[in-house]
Amino acid sequence: MSATADARRPRLLLLGLGALFVAPLAAAWLSLALGPAWQPAETVNHGRLLQPARPLLAAGPGAADNPAAPLLRGRWTLALLAGADCPPECRETLAASRQVWLALNKDQARVQRLLVTTGALAPATRDALLRDDGTLLARADAGLAARLRDALATGDDARAPGGPRLLLIDPLGNLVLDYAPPVAPRGLLKDLERLLKVSRIG
Repeated sequence: MSATADARRPRLLLLGLGALFVAPLAAAWLSLALGPAWQPAETVNHGRLLQPARPLLAAGPGAADNPAAPLLRGRWTLALLAGADCPPECRETLAASRQVWLALNKDQARVQRLLVTTGALAPATRDALLRDDGTLLARADAGLAARLRDALATGDDARAPGGPRLLLIDPLGNLVLDYAPPVAPRGLLKDLERLLKVSRIG
Protein backbone atom coordinates (compact mmCIF):
# COMPACT_ATOMS: atom_id res chain seq x y z
CA MET A 1 0.00 0.00 0.00
CA SER A 2 1.42 3.41 -0.96
CA ALA A 3 2.24 6.17 1.49
CA THR A 4 -0.42 8.35 -0.19
CA ALA A 5 -3.15 5.75 0.48
CA ASP A 6 -2.02 5.43 4.10
CA ALA A 7 -2.24 9.20 4.49
CA ARG A 8 -5.77 9.30 3.07
CA ARG A 9 -7.19 6.57 5.30
CA PRO A 10 -7.46 8.66 8.53
CA ARG A 11 -8.97 11.54 6.58
CA LEU A 12 -11.61 9.27 4.97
CA LEU A 13 -12.37 7.71 8.35
CA LEU A 14 -12.84 11.15 9.88
CA LEU A 15 -15.12 12.22 7.01
CA GLY A 16 -17.18 9.04 7.40
CA LEU A 17 -17.62 9.59 11.14
CA GLY A 18 -18.58 13.20 10.51
CA ALA A 19 -21.21 12.12 7.98
CA LEU A 20 -22.68 9.69 10.53
CA PHE A 21 -23.28 12.57 12.94
CA VAL A 22 -24.30 15.21 10.40
CA ALA A 23 -26.72 13.11 8.28
CA PRO A 24 -29.43 12.66 10.99
CA LEU A 25 -29.24 16.36 11.87
CA ALA A 26 -29.58 17.33 8.22
CA ALA A 27 -32.54 14.96 7.78
CA ALA A 28 -34.26 16.41 10.86
CA TRP A 29 -33.67 19.96 9.66
CA LEU A 30 -35.06 19.12 6.21
CA SER A 31 -38.19 17.54 7.67
CA LEU A 32 -38.83 20.66 9.76
CA ALA A 33 -38.06 23.01 6.87
CA LEU A 34 -40.34 21.18 4.44
CA GLY A 35 -43.12 20.94 7.03
CA PRO A 36 -46.22 18.93 6.17
CA ALA A 37 -45.48 19.00 2.43
CA TRP A 38 -43.59 15.70 2.61
CA GLN A 39 -46.04 14.05 4.98
CA PRO A 40 -48.79 11.78 3.61
CA ALA A 41 -52.18 13.47 3.45
CA GLU A 42 -54.02 10.33 4.51
CA THR A 43 -53.91 8.78 7.96
CA VAL A 44 -54.57 5.19 8.95
CA ASN A 45 -57.95 6.14 10.43
CA HIS A 46 -61.04 5.05 8.56
CA GLY A 47 -63.10 7.83 10.10
CA ARG A 48 -62.30 11.53 9.88
CA LEU A 49 -59.96 12.39 12.75
CA LEU A 50 -60.95 15.65 14.42
CA GLN A 51 -57.83 17.63 15.30
CA PRO A 52 -57.90 18.86 17.94
CA ALA A 53 -60.55 16.69 19.58
CA ARG A 54 -63.76 18.60 20.30
CA PRO A 55 -64.69 18.76 24.02
CA LEU A 56 -68.42 18.20 24.50
CA LEU A 57 -68.45 18.72 28.26
CA ALA A 58 -67.50 22.15 29.57
CA ALA A 59 -64.76 22.20 32.20
CA GLY A 60 -64.90 24.15 35.44
CA PRO A 61 -67.74 24.91 37.88
CA GLY A 62 -71.07 23.51 36.84
CA ALA A 63 -69.58 20.91 34.50
CA ALA A 64 -70.90 18.11 36.69
CA ASP A 65 -74.41 19.51 36.27
CA ASN A 66 -74.29 18.91 32.52
CA PRO A 67 -76.97 16.24 31.98
CA ALA A 68 -74.82 14.53 29.34
CA ALA A 69 -71.79 14.20 31.66
CA PRO A 70 -72.73 10.88 33.33
CA LEU A 71 -73.63 9.45 29.94
CA LEU A 72 -70.42 10.37 28.11
CA ARG A 73 -67.79 9.84 30.81
CA GLY A 74 -66.01 6.60 31.58
CA ARG A 75 -66.53 4.65 28.35
CA TRP A 76 -65.95 5.06 24.64
CA THR A 77 -69.23 6.05 22.98
CA LEU A 78 -70.38 5.32 19.45
CA ALA A 79 -73.01 8.03 19.10
CA LEU A 80 -75.34 8.16 16.14
CA LEU A 81 -76.53 11.71 15.64
CA ALA A 82 -79.94 11.66 13.97
CA GLY A 83 -82.74 14.17 13.53
CA ALA A 84 -86.19 13.85 15.04
CA ASP A 85 -86.58 10.31 13.71
CA CYS A 86 -84.49 7.31 12.63
CA PRO A 87 -85.05 6.72 8.90
CA PRO A 88 -83.69 3.67 7.00
CA GLU A 89 -80.19 5.20 6.61
CA CYS A 90 -80.10 5.72 10.38
CA ARG A 91 -81.16 2.12 11.03
CA GLU A 92 -78.51 0.79 8.63
CA THR A 93 -75.84 2.74 10.52
CA LEU A 94 -77.16 1.40 13.84
CA ALA A 95 -76.94 -2.13 12.46
CA ALA A 96 -73.33 -1.54 11.34
CA SER A 97 -72.36 -0.17 14.76
CA ARG A 98 -73.97 -3.17 16.44
CA GLN A 99 -71.95 -5.58 14.26
CA VAL A 100 -68.79 -3.77 15.26
CA TRP A 101 -69.72 -3.75 18.96
CA LEU A 102 -70.38 -7.51 18.88
CA ALA A 103 -66.99 -8.09 17.19
CA LEU A 104 -65.19 -6.35 20.08
CA ASN A 105 -65.70 -9.46 22.23
CA LYS A 106 -63.98 -8.87 25.61
CA ASP A 107 -63.81 -5.12 25.00
CA GLN A 108 -67.58 -4.72 24.64
CA ALA A 109 -67.86 -3.38 28.19
CA ARG A 110 -65.55 -0.47 27.28
CA VAL A 111 -67.82 0.77 24.49
CA GLN A 112 -71.43 1.92 24.57
CA ARG A 113 -73.77 2.75 21.70
CA LEU A 114 -75.98 5.80 21.80
CA LEU A 115 -78.68 7.14 19.50
CA VAL A 116 -79.08 10.91 19.93
CA THR A 117 -82.21 12.47 18.48
CA THR A 118 -83.43 16.05 18.57
CA GLY A 119 -86.87 15.01 19.77
CA ALA A 120 -88.71 12.00 21.12
CA LEU A 121 -88.94 9.12 18.68
CA ALA A 122 -92.35 7.87 17.72
CA PRO A 123 -93.26 5.19 20.30
CA ALA A 124 -93.48 2.49 17.63
CA THR A 125 -90.04 3.40 16.24
CA ARG A 126 -88.45 3.50 19.69
CA ASP A 127 -90.01 0.19 20.72
CA ALA A 128 -88.89 -1.48 17.49
CA LEU A 129 -85.31 -0.20 17.85
CA LEU A 130 -84.95 -1.24 21.47
CA ARG A 131 -86.65 -4.59 20.89
CA ASP A 132 -84.29 -5.46 18.04
CA ASP A 133 -81.22 -4.03 19.74
CA GLY A 134 -81.00 -4.35 23.51
CA THR A 135 -77.48 -2.87 23.63
CA LEU A 136 -78.62 0.53 22.32
CA LEU A 137 -79.18 3.60 24.48
CA ALA A 138 -81.65 6.04 22.97
CA ARG A 139 -81.71 9.62 24.18
CA ALA A 140 -83.88 12.49 23.01
CA ASP A 141 -81.62 15.41 23.86
CA ALA A 142 -81.78 18.51 21.69
CA GLY A 143 -78.98 20.12 23.74
CA LEU A 144 -76.55 17.24 23.21
CA ALA A 145 -77.51 17.03 19.53
CA ALA A 146 -76.77 20.75 19.16
CA ARG A 147 -73.36 20.36 20.87
CA LEU A 148 -72.47 17.50 18.54
CA ARG A 149 -73.49 19.51 15.47
CA ASP A 150 -71.58 22.56 16.71
CA ALA A 151 -68.48 20.42 17.32
CA LEU A 152 -68.63 19.11 13.75
CA ALA A 153 -68.99 22.63 12.37
CA THR A 154 -65.94 24.16 14.10
CA GLY A 155 -62.22 24.00 13.42
CA ASP A 156 -60.13 23.78 10.26
CA ASP A 157 -61.76 20.49 9.30
CA ALA A 158 -65.33 21.69 9.85
CA ARG A 159 -68.01 19.70 8.11
CA ALA A 160 -71.72 20.38 8.21
CA PRO A 161 -73.48 17.18 9.26
CA GLY A 162 -75.83 16.01 6.54
CA GLY A 163 -78.05 13.10 7.48
CA PRO A 164 -77.22 10.74 10.35
CA ARG A 165 -73.59 10.80 11.51
CA LEU A 166 -71.79 8.14 13.51
CA LEU A 167 -69.38 9.77 15.95
CA LEU A 168 -66.77 8.36 18.31
CA ILE A 169 -66.49 10.07 21.69
CA ASP A 170 -63.66 9.26 24.11
CA PRO A 171 -64.22 8.47 27.82
CA LEU A 172 -63.45 12.10 28.74
CA GLY A 173 -66.29 13.43 26.60
CA ASN A 174 -64.22 14.54 23.58
CA LEU A 175 -65.44 14.01 20.04
CA VAL A 176 -62.54 12.38 18.18
CA LEU A 177 -63.76 10.65 15.01
CA ASP A 178 -66.57 11.29 12.54
CA TYR A 179 -67.98 8.68 10.13
CA ALA A 180 -70.12 9.74 7.19
CA PRO A 181 -72.66 7.21 5.94
CA PRO A 182 -72.45 4.58 4.66
CA VAL A 183 -70.29 3.30 7.52
CA ALA A 184 -67.87 0.49 6.68
CA PRO A 185 -68.00 -1.87 9.69
CA ARG A 186 -64.52 -3.29 9.06
CA GLY A 187 -62.88 0.14 9.04
CA LEU A 188 -64.78 1.22 12.14
CA LEU A 189 -63.75 -1.97 13.93
CA LYS A 190 -60.07 -1.40 13.06
CA ASP A 191 -60.22 2.15 14.41
CA LEU A 192 -61.85 1.02 17.64
CA GLU A 193 -59.48 -1.90 18.18
CA ARG A 194 -56.49 0.39 17.67
CA LEU A 195 -57.81 2.99 20.11
CA LEU A 196 -58.79 0.45 22.75
CA LYS A 197 -55.36 -1.17 22.52
CA VAL A 198 -53.45 2.04 23.25
CA SER A 199 -55.99 3.77 25.50
CA ARG A 200 -55.51 3.80 29.26
CA ILE A 201 -58.86 5.46 29.85
CA GLY A 202 -62.26 3.86 29.54
